[in-house]
Amino acid sequence: PASDEKKLLELGQYVSAQHIPYQIAVTPAWINRATGDEVTLSDRPKLVSVLKQLQENGASIILHGFSRTYRTEESGQGFEFWD
Repeated sequence: PASDEKKLLELGQYVSAQHIPYQIAVTPAWINRATGDEVTLSDRPKLVSVLKQLQENGASIILHGFSRTYRTEESGQGFEFWD
């Protein structure tokens, strides 16, 4: 949910125009363990709109864990289901 929706849309449109099947791995929450900051998909309606638009144009949306956070590591850096 911390991704730039404009860049994601641009990339998705390019891949779609090339007729390349693609998947988008999504984690619904981004958590910075050092600061406690959290961003969820519900905080990013424009990003959700872009994801829906890309899905309508052929993208496969895949849930990639909830936050990919393990212990004190920042989201996306750890192994959420390690233990």
